[in-house]
Amino acid sequence: MDMTPFKLDIDELVAEFTEIEATNLAQMKIIWRNRKFSFIHEARPTDKDSAFFMQTLYDRAISHMVSGGSLSKRLAGLYTLYCLYETQLFEQPFKIYLSLQDLEKLNVLVIDAKQNGVGVAIATVKMMLTKNMFLFGFVEVDEEFVFKTVNAMAKQQHAHLQVASKKLLSNLPIQNHVHMNLGMDLRLDELKKLASEYSQAKESVIQETSAMQGVDELLDVAKENGAKVGDDLERIAEIWNQQRQSFYVENRLDETHTNKGADDFVQELDELLSED
Repeated sequence: MDMTPFKLDIDELVAEFTEIEATNLAQMKIIWRNRKFSFIHEARPTDKDSAFFMQTLYDRAISHMVSGGSLSKRLAGLYTLYCLYETQLFEQPFKIYLSLQDLEKLNVLVIDAKQNGVGVAIATVKMMLTKNMFLFGFVEVDEEFVFKTVNAMAKQQHAHLQVASKKLLSNLPIQNHVHMNLGMDLRLDELKKLASEYSQAKESVIQETSAMQGVDELLDVAKENGAKVGDDLERIAEIWNQQRQSFYVENRLDETHTNKGADDFVQELDELLSED
């Protein structure tokens, strides 16, 4: 699921709050209602992805809350986090995962809020702790790093599968059909010679019975059929070669591959899948 649009919505919400240098939760609620921001939950995915959806929203708000930005921006992240939790549509609300590093930065935010006389921020944090909204952990989740890592792993796995598929096609019995030369494997020259000899034999028989009525017409048919067999075989072989070449191009296979045994392929596949 592409979460980019939801992240941008949160960024715009925080930006509007920061632009007016707001500091109170009441101001955030006004902006939230004007934007009808609670509808963000209506776009939640299926149940199996709901946790990922909610934590991604939380993470975006947390990124603003623990940033090195202005007090107004950090408070906007805090209030957004609170509102996201309170407006979610699940009977069992998803808790907010907060690493110990982020918890330390939240503590700094509380100190800054106290020094600037923003008591409502302190009250909001106390309420979140009282309602047990947080799930504290030791690992700090770097969203960009996780995203890049997952993409890199997916690309690497895809590359492994592509190479494995190529080796599979080049080493299994299907290669006997994919890479065969139809003209050579069917001994096209011998078949054409056999068809020609068969046609000549029919001509001889027909000529020996030349006294029969309509023999000239039969002789013409015999000659035509004899030549037609060879032409048809050549045409079929040419069509096959064209299809074979198309298969090479579409699947990026090497026509000049060398055959290997099944044991060799299994060994290479094991080595391939064990690569980092």
